[in-house]
Amino acid sequence: MADAEASAATSAPAAEAGSAAAATSPGGTEVIHEGWCVKESGTKFCGRYQWQKRWFRLTTDRRGTSRLSYFKVCTDNQSQAAGSVQLDPSYCTRPVEKGHGKTQPFCFACGPLVEDGVKRTYYISCSSEQSRQEWMEVLDAVIEGEPEDAKRRRATVSQRLAMAMSSDASEDDPAAVPHASSRRHYAEPHARLLEWTNLHRIANDQKIWRKSDTKSGITVSRSQFGDRSSCDQIKIEGVVNASVELLYTFLQQATQAGGKLDYPFRHEEVMAEYDDEPIGHVFYNEYNVPWPRISHRDICCACAWVPFHKSPPEVAPSCGVVFYSVEHAEKPRRDGIFRVQLDASGIFLKHHPTDSGEIITHMTAVIQINTHTSLQRMLRGAYRSGILKLGLRSGFEHIVEQVENYQRIINGY
Repeated sequence: MADAEASAATSAPAAEAGSAAAATSPGGTEVIHEGWCVKESGTKFCGRYQWQKRWFRLTTDRRGTSRLSYFKVCTDNQSQAAGSVQLDPSYCTRPVEKGHGKTQPFCFACGPLVEDGVKRTYYISCSSEQSRQEWMEVLDAVIEGEPEDAKRRRATVSQRLAMAMSSDASEDDPAAVPHASSRRHYAEPHARLLEWTNLHRIANDQKIWRKSDTKSGITVSRSQFGDRSSCDQIKIEGVVNASVELLYTFLQQATQAGGKLDYPFRHEEVMAEYDDEPIGHVFYNEYNVPWPRISHRDICCACAWVPFHKSPPEVAPSCGVVFYSVEHAEKPRRDGIFRVQLDASGIFLKHHPTDSGEIITHMTAVIQINTHTSLQRMLRGAYRSGILKLGLRSGFEHIVEQVENYQRIINGY
């Protein structure tokens, strides 16, 4: 290691794991977290990036500006920083997945959520898994504009790590044994109706939906990420000015190959089809993730379309579609590819009476998904920053727009 690193390592021997106590400088800048880490250099030397030990300090000031700075020595003098980055909601953190060129242990990335070719992504190695999780938690807190929540998040890391180790010790293994929910039978109609019932149960359980936000008549809700379920849970709902029957028909046709809503299903490989109601099929798809150092994902999923007359009596009268992960003998899990887990997710449609006596549609979409490790953390960051909520609303509005156009065409006006 370089001389500068050696001098840094001896200048503050007591601070190896990072400071857990926030302090305020005379200028009003609060230190949220600090400690020794090893970072990847921004430029190559002799064709290779170097790893350099640095003292990292995360701060926020009275204006709400948050900054991650790093130093060659442990010092309170900000002017001696070897580098720094001002954090904003466009940033996120994620653990670096195995097999992606970073040999340092307990490594995470801090960079732009959407790669823009301009902002740098910092790769930082910590002394332990707990240290890595603590850094990601406090960074996410300040990125989301909640620096006061950093201490609470950091304090829960040990407990959550213990729970994760006991419940999902193979999270970093792409070919790990599947979650129990992904082994459900799907050939029998009653099994597909059971998933339909589960979809309604989740959507109507108000204890799950801790955070809700309504704009322009569209409500987006989420569970407490990491709580109660291995999947993150998101719900989008609103009213569509069309009949349930018309909207159901549109969704069935528009999600077929060549339809206006076929994008998530392009290149799918159909493994089995079922003509008995609720009709459905099993499909497999593989996705190339457009971010660096993140493994490919695949999914093996069952889909069932449930008409009104097949909806079980224990749920409100409705129709729609449900998706859920399954295992198929011809598509075993493969090394190097994470399999996305999907618990009962989909769309259900219910009659919605208006003040004028017209009956239109209340549409609810529920997503219960685990994309694993880095991608899952990026999904959470995108939601908390508002980018994902904006995208979900835009998606809902797009469906409404397409339905209105479909209605005009079939009605001849």
